Amino acid sequence: MKNETSVLYHNEDDNIYIEFTIDKRKDVLLEFQFSQYNKDKPRAPKGWTRSLVCQMIDFFIKEKITKKTARLELVAGNIAGTTGKKHDQKKLNKMYKDMGFRDDGENNFSMTITKFKKWCRKNYADLYFELDSELNSE
Repeated sequence: MKNETSVLYHNEDDNIYIEFTIDKRKDVLLEFQFSQYNKDKPRAPKGWTRSLVCQMIDFFIKEKITKKTARLELVAGNIAGTTGKKHDQKKLNKMYKDMGFRDDGENNFSMTITKFKKWCRKNYADLYFELDSELNSE
């Protein structure tokens, strides 16, 4: 679609794949998030993929690709592994609700970027303190 930006992160060592689309309103759609992109390799460490999503959202704001008032959206179920195991849709939906996402129906979830950043800081505080100190030393 016109006026959209796609951003892809793939790390073969950690077996992670993340894909975003940012629309002309600067809303961010988390298209895919795999913690085990290659089923023949071990999963990424628990929480690592979500912490990378947090870091990428921060980068998007810093680079003015998105803004804090924009929305982060996802479809639960696009965010699974390729292990061949069927994901538990109820568990996925509960996980996103527990993270603070609003259930928009039919496995669609959303929240503001600001609310997501607060969740990131709460759950990955050590990472954020490390990033803050790096920024302050520049």
